[in-house]
Amino acid sequence: MEKNNFPEMDVRKKKRGEKRRRKKKGALRKDGHERSDQGRKLLPSQDRKQFHGTLPDTPIKSVVEPRPDCLLCGKTIENIAEAVSAGENGFYHFDCIMDKIKEEEHLGADEKLSYIGEGNFGIFTTDAEGKLILQKKINVESPETYQQMKQYVENQKQ
Repeated sequence: MEKNNFPEMDVRKKKRGEKRRRKKKGALRKDGHERSDQGRKLLPSQDRKQFHGTLPDTPIKSVVEPRPDCLLCGKTIENIAEAVSAGENGFYHFDCIMDKIKEEEHLGADEKLSYIGEGNFGIFTTDAEGKLILQKKINVESPETYQQMKQYVENQKQ
């Protein structure tokens, strides 16, 4: 085995090796023993008192959904969000009012009925490019009747 002519390299290798074998800072306690992770808990200790607010609980109103009858078919409306208001008279099922409009308007083969929002329905046809064209707008629920419906549902809260 050849002798190294550069002794400082041996010292450097030795120092590098010591660094790799050395433990992380803080791995030893002050008394010289290694620290263990067994003492650390993931959850806070259970001996602490839990904080409870001093404000009184405010009662939360529960919504009791009204179950009115449909003016067209006479059946109970199970979900008021899917109903259309008829003013102070009552409510319609969405499907019932769609069927009524189809009967009254006598839709052609190329015409389609669709809900376009805010209590309005529209009769559409398609052009040569396949785009929908609004032929007629039918107002079923006015903004006033919509507000009345919202007020009615709000009054049903307990």
